[in-house]
Amino acid sequence: MLLVFFALVAVSGAVAASRGDARGWIAVALGITFGILSKGPAILLPVLPVVLSAPAWSPGLRAGRWYPRALAAVIVGLALSLAWALPAARSGGPAYAGAILWSQTAGRLTRAFAHPRPFWWYVPFLPLLAFPWILWPWLWRREVAERNPARDGGIRLCAIWAGSVFVLFSLVSGKQVYYLLSLLAPVALLAARLLPARDAAPRRRDVALLAVAFLLLAVLLAVAAPFAVSKGLPLWLTTLPAPVALVPALAAAVLLLAPIRNRTVALRCVAGGSALTVVALLWGLGRAAGPSYDVLPVARYLSELETAGRPLAHAGRYHGEYQFAGRLRRPLEVIEPGDVNSWLARHPDGYVVVYSNRLIHEPGDELRRPFRGGTVAVRHLTATRRK
Repeated sequence: MLLVFFALVAVSGAVAASRGDARGWIAVALGITFGILSKGPAILLPVLPVVLSAPAWSPGLRAGRWYPRALAAVIVGLALSLAWALPAARSGGPAYAGAILWSQTAGRLTRAFAHPRPFWWYVPFLPLLAFPWILWPWLWRREVAERNPARDGGIRLCAIWAGSVFVLFSLVSGKQVYYLLSLLAPVALLAARLLPARDAAPRRRDVALLAVAFLLLAVLLAVAAPFAVSKGLPLWLTTLPAPVALVPALAAAVLLLAPIRNRTVALRCVAGGSALTVVALLWGLGRAAGPSYDVLPVARYLSELETAGRPLAHAGRYHGEYQFAGRLRRPLEVIEPGDVNSWLARHPDGYVVVYSNRLIHEPGDELRRPFRGGTVAVRHLTATRRK
């Protein structure tokens, strides 16, 4: 979301600059600066195509004046971000410098070390990201085509913006669904612009289609807990609050039963139902998943063990997630998951952080908590096992 925000700042600045407001270039430079500090050079993927294509969506521009100023804004944005990155790299050492200057930034664009996926991977998620507006038939009817949207500079801007984001992020090796959040702003603007101007009463079947979609979402949320147990999904789904499913169900009831006399009322009902559904999902998922992503209890327990002088180890790859939270002064020894018992045998007073996909409390687990899709435990060699 931070990257999306600064992309919006930069694009808004480019639009202002195209209208003759020189202050827009400051917004472009600052958007690039803070976008790089947020997520690296990925900020350039939604911003550069919009800036470089400005003569296409704002035909009155003079390329001879536009492109030198655009280049200057981009250079200033890069320079301001490097003013932090280069001293930080020098201070952090070679490994840290390599991470922030290459592997965590440009390295993800070519040959990702995390989330490598094929070019087409985003395509199946587009209907989900466009829900429920993809079911809004007024956007795709003949009357829209008759308005010749290609003549509208704003529509061309949003089409270039959304299309370039989708293509460029598809070309990037590492992919996550939330990378496509940058699509939502231009698509929302396009949808609002393409809505027919006439305020006629909507067809009942069109509204019913949206109501059925909300109802199916409510049913899906209602069966999430038992489905998660049977299909091996993250265990925290079993604690999803039941009221979450009520919001889309109420939105469906409103669309089916309320007297919707014109498209403006229908639009407000769908937009309100969508917004409330998202809020309910965020609240419910936060309540359910929050404890599974809270490292503080384990980190505090490890801090107590470190203060007592106990040897500490971590089974499997360690990302340092307990170091700052627990204010640990020494790194955990990283061992292979299969070496836990042998390490404990060599360190009778030691403790190992281990992970599991099961809820069962195993012998030696002094602390066990939900963690992401499974559980995390701090294991110790019990008195029985010592004998």
